[in-house]
Amino acid sequence: MLPKLISSLQHPLIKHLIKLRQKCSYRTETQSLLIIGKKIILERRSLKNLLIAEGETPPPALSFDQVYRVPKYLFKKISGVNSPESFAAEVPLPLPSSLNHKQKILALDGVQDPGNVGTLIRTGLALGFDGLFLVKGSADLFNEKVLRAAKSAVFDIPYQIGSQTSLWSLINSGGFSPYAGDLKGKDPSQVSFSRPLVLILSNEGRGPCKETKEKATLVSIDMLQKVESLNVAIAGGILMYQITRSTNDE
Repeated sequence: MLPKLISSLQHPLIKHLIKLRQKCSYRTETQSLLIIGKKIILERRSLKNLLIAEGETPPPALSFDQVYRVPKYLFKKISGVNSPESFAAEVPLPLPSSLNHKQKILALDGVQDPGNVGTLIRTGLALGFDGLFLVKGSADLFNEKVLRAAKSAVFDIPYQIGSQTSLWSLINSGGFSPYAGDLKGKDPSQVSFSRPLVLILSNEGRGPCKETKEKATLVSIDMLQKVESLNVAIAGGILMYQITRSTNDE
């Protein structure tokens, strides 16, 4: 299929793709998502629209409904970055799925920084976490900055989005052992982690909610120097690593 040329910022498809990048409500309405970069695109099975920069050729292994060629200056507008990659695509929005039989779930409660959310998702997937629960109030899972930090991890980890009540309903009904990061928690080396489990990471400023503090085993990282706290993505990565190490033999 020969690429169609688009050279105007006013083209309906360009406006559509920019709205997909910028607006959560529009992504939900259209059930579509914009992804940027050749590697993440090559990992997808189904593309609605593929865009390539002038001078590039479509990868032969891809399946897509339509392919378009656009000038590089348009890629800046589409991607929202000054030095974008030369491939972009519209793909179906990943749908939520059941977490009932997962073994290690990462739950993010009020983690609002998109870079932290993306980093935590990518780290969790790398360390064997097989489910994600986003409590409403956390950064949008498909925010452009989340996608840049998470890479393809958002497509590879089953997820749910809901309230704190929904999270605790899942924990209770599924028999999950709840653990939560907290400055006043125990050192992970002193905690006996058991699967299936949920690790809850909260907003750095307010910490875990009251119910989480009452019901979860609180864990913390012993710091050798006096600092206020660790970035939640760093702390979460350390805790997930400790959990993975201690539960690998189960």
